[in-house]
Amino acid sequence: MAAVGAGVPSTAGDAAAATGGSAASGAGHEQTRAAMEFALRSGVPGVIVRARDAHGVWRATAGVADLRTGRPPRPVNRFRVGSISKPFIATVLLQLEAEGRLSLADSVETWLPGLVRGRGNDGRTITLRQLLNHTGGVADYTDDPDLHLLGKTFLDHRYDTWTRILQHDSPGDAHRPATHAPRTA
Repeated sequence: MAAVGAGVPSTAGDAAAATGGSAASGAGHEQTRAAMEFALRSGVPGVIVRARDAHGVWRATAGVADLRTGRPPRPVNRFRVGSISKPFIATVLLQLEAEGRLSLADSVETWLPGLVRGRGNDGRTITLRQLLNHTGGVADYTDDPDLHLLGKTFLDHRYDTWTRILQHDSPGDAHRPATHAPRTA
């Protein structure tokens, strides 16, 4: 199933439930709806979409969530964004730097105080630039089989909301030290 933050309700009632308002509140999402339909025609079994702007949150679905039963996706279903978030984060950081609101030379500690500490990681010595180009020495959690998509720790904690990372008591941390000291290239 594809998850992009928007979808096509099958009825006006679904649209009202999906948007938290009237069915008309889904107006203006025609391009998103067209993209969802294209995804279905291209072989994606189902799509969940959630879009948020100044007018509120719009949710919609299309296709099926369960190929065996044919159950449609629900607007309230959760989905993992995963690695696709990296280019979005990088884009926002570059935009903020262009606006003069931050510098890629800023330490991680400046913007995420206390979040990156322990096991050889120190957010005070790692810059935003080093995080973006993977030269900060932070271990790649995907190299840890226990944290991989079917690993026990991942499955036990997949719906947790993380408030700390790289702390001594974080799941998987005991055997994931920094890979190297921060470097410039």
